[in-house]
Amino acid sequence: MQEERLSGWSEISPREVLGNSATHLDKEWMLLTAGDPSAGVATMTINWGMFGFIWNKDAVFVSVRKSRHTLPFIERNGRFSLGVFSESYREKLLFCGRNSGRDVDKIGHCGFSTLFHDDVPFFAESDVVLFCRVMYSGDITEDRFLDKSVYADWYTHGAHAGDMHTFFIASVTGALKKDLH
Repeated sequence: MQEERLSGWSEISPREVLGNSATHLDKEWMLLTAGDPSAGVATMTINWGMFGFIWNKDAVFVSVRKSRHTLPFIERNGRFSLGVFSESYREKLLFCGRNSGRDVDKIGHCGFSTLFHDDVPFFAESDVVLFCRVMYSGDITEDRFLDKSVYADWYTHGAHAGDMHTFFIASVTGALKKDLH
């Protein structure tokens, strides 16, 4: 059974987004969103990651700290979306990056409207969305760092001291772009 087209959105090639990945992560940021219609949704800002091609698939590589409320939503569902937003949403993405869904309803606070595509959540306010299915996950550990200065810089001090990442490699299963009106 073919899924009904989401009104106001058009399918695009994931490579239209993957080709601009450095800009999306460094300058625009993204919201990683996971969950499902019955268990709920969690979201977090990301501005680290890599996009590429592995195991004969277009793929994303994202890291999520162990402390993040969104982590178990990814682990439970094995799928997530990456939404790219316009600059006008910068303050809301900052809010989503600085606050935990354990403590505050980030989605409600920001006024985001949750949509689902193949049971994967994303936000109507996104300009472009990638849909991802986890192929591999692994924990980043101190003993695996060959460059010990990276570990020292990112895991030994400040608010995130000792808060390691789980690394996800996910295939990109589709992409949507908001239609211009």
